[in-house]
Amino acid sequence: MQFKPLAHTPDVQHGHVKGKLQLRPEQWIFVASGALTALTTLYMYIYKNNLFEKLGSNHNKRLLNSAQAWIDHGYWKLNGFLYFNEDYSGAFPETLYRSHSPFYVLPHYFALRHGGESSFWLIVGLVPVITALVLSASLAGLVWVLVRSLPSNHRWADVKGSAFVSAVSAFSITFTSEPIWSLSWNTFDGSAALLVFVISITIALACRSARFRQFNRLPSLLLILSALLCSRFGLALTVAILFVRLTEDMQKKTQGQIPKSSIFTWPVTFLVLLASLSHFLRLAIASSWHGLNFRGSDLFGRMGLTAWWEHAGQGPLDYKTSLDAFTFIWNQSEVVINKLPLWLSFHHAIVWSVALISTACLVGEKKYFYTRPYLLILLLPSLIWTVFLNQSAAEHPDLISILWLPAYVLGAATLFGRLFAFLCIRIRRNQAYLYMALLLWLFFLWQFQYFMRAYRV
Repeated sequence: MQFKPLAHTPDVQHGHVKGKLQLRPEQWIFVASGALTALTTLYMYIYKNNLFEKLGSNHNKRLLNSAQAWIDHGYWKLNGFLYFNEDYSGAFPETLYRSHSPFYVLPHYFALRHGGESSFWLIVGLVPVITALVLSASLAGLVWVLVRSLPSNHRWADVKGSAFVSAVSAFSITFTSEPIWSLSWNTFDGSAALLVFVISITIALACRSARFRQFNRLPSLLLILSALLCSRFGLALTVAILFVRLTEDMQKKTQGQIPKSSIFTWPVTFLVLLASLSHFLRLAIASSWHGLNFRGSDLFGRMGLTAWWEHAGQGPLDYKTSLDAFTFIWNQSEVVINKLPLWLSFHHAIVWSVALISTACLVGEKKYFYTRPYLLILLLPSLIWTVFLNQSAAEHPDLISILWLPAYVLGAATLFGRLFAFLCIRIRRNQAYLYMALLLWLFFLWQFQYFMRAYRV
């Protein structure tokens, strides 16, 4: 089965371009609803609640001290590793932090070096804003293509406007989501890697169209960069690529072939693995040749294979079983672990569970559709990370949730598309758009109010 470029097959519903996008008035209402949720989010967090003045978390202080240590003692003298401690006297660090790949702190370092501490805090505040804008746009485009590529047994995807509703919903849900704005107080190398990774998958899908074919190599470069930004994410990504290649090879005789994208090639897979291992190579060189000492959890502890896990966990959240790795479904904010009302956590678990199940049903579709390999590449790294680094995931539900954000958004956005198709069968289409706009606003209110309670903004 050969895959034709999108631009070669005009005016076809599944996975193809229909020409110029012309919106009807009721569609503009729905777009306005999605835009209003994003603008309200920015207004309420940044202006009304002075988010930029409440960034002094322990984690951000560690980033500040790490950047200051690079300035005081030289980036290369510290081999580019993070000091990552809340207390810093200015002396040469006795130990450095080995768990994080340090490249995500480079913008903070340059801001502090050339603009002072005020510029550093500006970068800290801009991280969730930029992530919200870029990730929302990327996932909206990805959902658009996904809905249009679904096989014919998904009748809801055939309803005119379902892809549009799903895409706008994806933008709004992503922009106003808890994992995005929790980055104001707690970021890590995995969140930076995920941002670059989602962009690479979106561009790879766009490159199936002839008009974007000249950018075919860009997704591979971004994929390698994501592995370089976070070694653990890169290793999980390598396993995901291998799984997709093996499973799609087994289906080749009956259902198709590996999509002709550079991200699925063996050289790219090898380079992703090499970029992931480079962090551990740098650790070995810094420790053996340069005499630097490191601290941080060992791999076996993070995998839950040693007795150390008995005393691990944030506050009252003790690590008891490997299933605790999925605590982020119940509660993501470390500030209020076991302090929120039971009904609030229950609502959070319901919404996230339904969205993740919806995504699992889409990816597990029996009939072949050309976006499935891309979806598997997009979603598998978070699952692999959570399962194999289960103690780490249990201890940091606020961090692991950002890795699951694409799965959450895909599931929730396609549910909006399904509901829109259901309404269109029973009422007029313009009324369906109005009801979906109101529902999108209500969903924004739920996400916003939960965030305000859980993070005490």
